[in-house]
Amino acid sequence: MRIIKAYKTVTVDLKSGHGNVSWVIGEWKKHEGDLKLCECGFHASKHPYDAALVFNQGSRLFEVEARGTIVNSDNKDKFVSSEMRLVKEIVTDAEFRKVCVRFGVWNAKQVLPIFEKNSPGDNRVRNLIEVLDKWLIGAANLEEVRNARYAASAAYASAAASAASAAYAAYATAYATASAADAAAYAAANAADAASAAASAASAASAAYADRKNHKQNARKKFKESCLSRKHI
Repeated sequence: MRIIKAYKTVTVDLKSGHGNVSWVIGEWKKHEGDLKLCECGFHASKHPYDAALVFNQGSRLFEVEARGTIVNSDNKDKFVSSEMRLVKEIVTDAEFRKVCVRFGVWNAKQVLPIFEKNSPGDNRVRNLIEVLDKWLIGAANLEEVRNARYAASAAYASAAASAASAAYAAYATAYATASAADAAAYAAANAADAASAAASAASAASAAYADRKNHKQNARKKFKESCLSRKHI
C-alpha cells in the first residue's frame, strides 16, 4: 500500500482542529465512510506552509503519513485520506508562534529596500523590524513591539492611499509581522492568529515584486527550511 508523507497541525493536546479526533503519535487512525474535503476524513498538506499557515488547526506541526483512499483538492494544497498517523513533531507548541514571527520578519526584510528607496529617510518600518528581531531573542518586550507598530501605523495609513505602490506593500508586511508578534504572546488558542498574520506578511511582500510567483516560491521554501531545521531564517 502506497504511503504519502505530508504535514498537519494539531492542538496542544493532540486533537484535530474541530476536536473530534484525539491523536497518538505513531498510531494509525482509520476513517469509516465517505471522504469529503473539509468535512469527512483526515486532512493534511504536502507542504508545511499550507499545513501551518493556510489550513492551520493548532500550534503543533507534525510530519504525517497517509494511506488508503486519498482525495486531493483542486489545486493540491491539501488532501483528505481514509488513514493517517502522526509520525514526528516538526514544530512544538512552544516554538510555533516564533516560527511564524520569524517568517513574517523575513518577508518584511525582503521588501524593506523597496520601501526605503521610495521613502528615503523614513525609518519607521526599519525600526519596527529591528524591534521584532530583538523580541525574537528576548531583548525586547511586547510593549516595545506595540509601540514600534503604532509609530509605523501612521505611515501605513498614509501609504494606504496608494495601495498599488511597493511602499504600501512594505508597510503592510511590517504591520502584519507586528500583528504576528502580538499573537505570539497570547494563549495557545490564538496560534491561528499568528499563522494568519505570517501568511499575510508573505502575501504583502509578494505584492511588492513584479515576479510574485518567484517570491511566493522562495517564501514557501524558507518557511519549510525554518520548520525542518528549527533555525532562524
